[in-house]
Order: sequence, then C-alpha cells, then structure tokens
Amino acid sequence: MYLGCVASSLFTAILPGKHKLYWSIRQSLSFWHSEKWLTRIVIHLARILSPHPDNIIYNSNLALSQHCKFGFSKSNAHYIANGFDILSDIEITKNRAKYRKEFGFK
Repeated sequence: MYLGCVASSLFTAILPGKHKLYWSIRQSLSFWHSEKWLTRIVIHLARILSPHPDNIIYNSNLALSQHCKFGFSKSNAHYIANGFDILSDIEITKNRAKYRKEFGFK
C-alpha cells in the first residue's frame, strides 16, 4: 500500500500538467516494529512525500492519529469510515413515511 502511494507520487511528479493525487491508507502503525525493513523504508519515504498529495484518506481515526504522530502531513489528512452506519439506515427505515411526506414522494 505505501509503495503504491510513493510510486503514484513519483509518477504524478513526472507527468506533464497538473493532476490530483489521493492516497488511501488502510492500516495502522500498531505493529511498526514487526514490518519488514524494506516496508519501513517505504513508510519513511511516504512520510517525506505526504505533504504532496491533495488528500490522504484514512479508514480509521487510529490510523490517522498514528500516521500524523509518525510525521505524516496533517493538513491533507481526512478520515472516511470504513463501512456503513447501520443505525442510521435503521432510523431512516423507521421514519420512511415521514421522509416521503417531507420530500413529496408517494
């Protein structure tokens, strides 16, 4: 995953024109010391390059927090939940008639 982030940054840098770049980080750094040495080097490269993507999207607040503490850019970091809010869907179903009336649906 980190190798993809680094590679996409390098390709975006050499491509002509301006291109949007988004990284998706889908793991925490909880087991940093158990990573292979090459993976740790790539994570460090990603940390150095992290200010350059337009956005870095994390699927957990833990991963976002850990990466920012590790030195990844905070200014372009965003959290998007991994999955769906089931309780929200249940509330919508319970209030279906209310919403249909409110929005004018039959």
